[in-house]
Amino acid sequence: MATNDIRTSHDLAEALEVAARALRDFPEMSLHELSHALTRSQPHKAVVARDKKPSDEFQLADLSRRFSGLGRSEAEAELKNLKADAIRQLAASLGIRMPSKLTKAEATSMLLSQVFDIPAGHELLRTFHRRHSTP
Repeated sequence: MATNDIRTSHDLAEALEVAARALRDFPEMSLHELSHALTRSQPHKAVVARDKKPSDEFQLADLSRRFSGLGRSEAEAELKNLKADAIRQLAASLGIRMPSKLTKAEATSMLLSQVFDIPAGHELLRTFHRRHSTP
């Protein structure tokens, strides 16, 4: 999340949560050591040794915030770049439960259905009911 994307107290809280998760992935060290490791031209060996999870978490958290605001086709394109586990994590962050043994295609289809297709169908039924109900 870019600094200019933080507009509300909830946006700030979410950004701080993501930062806290990223810091927990670093090996425990003093703030001086951490600052030195991050500002040196040659990264600290502990920083180099960590895996790519913080970056993945930042991307997943950002996608989670933006996902329901995307159009269905845009969301589908974003999901193509993710692995099945990441799609399941995204679904969980959106409050959608799905079985762990789904293939990537099945997980993608289920997530798109839950976020876009089912609400669109409900809205269609509500609109039809409003137009055809007797006062």
